[in-house]
Amino acid sequence: MSYREVILFLSDSGRNPVGDYIEEISRPTERAKVMKILEAVEQMEVMPAHFFKKMQGRGELWEVRAMQHRFLGFHTRKAGVGPLEFVVVHAFKKQSQKTPLNHIEIALRRRDAYLSRRGDPQ
Repeated sequence: MSYREVILFLSDSGRNPVGDYIEEISRPTERAKVMKILEAVEQMEVMPAHFFKKMQGRGELWEVRAMQHRFLGFHTRKAGVGPLEFVVVHAFKKQSQKTPLNHIEIALRRRDAYLSRRGDPQ
């Protein structure tokens, strides 16, 4: 059973930056682990905090942690009803203790673009 649907962000031009990031992970075993964690986000109602954590003061952004890879996203429902969705809007390789502000800004811009395309309030 799926608790939430994981959706990878698509830009207005149809680019899939998160999917591209996953494809560029060079080691197949590492890529497989990333996919397994994203599948767990979809299937588990409660995720362990070391894999899935709400970012404090960041406009409802959540961080999915898969080894050194980070995926930023948010929860939504189509028109406020229907199944819960987790939209992954940005991915990057974490190289410092704190999440760099530019990555957070990219995620927030993409979140706003996604919601405005759907006609949801931001």
